[in-house]
Amino acid sequence: MIFRLSLLIAVVGLAGCASNEAPDPPQQPKANAAWRKSLGDATFITLAAGETREFKITPDLQTFGFPEGISYFVGLALPRSDAPRTLTLRTLPLNPIRVRASHVFVPRVAVVAPDGSVSRYVGLEFEPNTQWIVPRLIARNTGWQGSFTLAPGESRLAVYTATLLQQTLRLPLPEEPGGFWYVPSGPTGVIEVTLDGG
Repeated sequence: MIFRLSLLIAVVGLAGCASNEAPDPPQQPKANAAWRKSLGDATFITLAAGETREFKITPDLQTFGFPEGISYFVGLALPRSDAPRTLTLRTLPLNPIRVRASHVFVPRVAVVAPDGSVSRYVGLEFEPNTQWIVPRLIARNTGWQGSFTLAPGESRLAVYTATLLQQTLRLPLPEEPGGFWYVPSGPTGVIEVTLDGG
């Protein structure tokens, strides 16, 4: 009986050690079956004004060689407009339960011209997106978000990440020593995109 109890404790201890191991670092994307030689050949998903859509960035997505390196990306087609509009992007750690052992897709945007070339690149400033469960007492971080203004006529976008830039996003945790966790960028993750209703 004592032997069985000792064996059970040893197995549980080893399982606990295994769960604390750091995961392998995310691999840089490589050209895949969905490689695009031009963004004009990309698949674009329609996003309506006032709509929010969630996208899971996985190795099954299309890839393209952006200036910072190859990246998986989501192509977005927006309704044409002669007025400026705001696009908001939110990003979450790949594993929101184990943030310390996770990574996050840090979105950048390539605005695609009608001929398939890139008319401009947009790097966003991301801020923690905190929701209060109990006001000023219990907060829950729901990732990070950033916004930018689309110029009139801009209607096709490629949302990718500059994984070669070794970016991090900061998660404020007042109860932690130093007050922050730093979550590194990676090639995969979850993003939400919202186009304002204008």
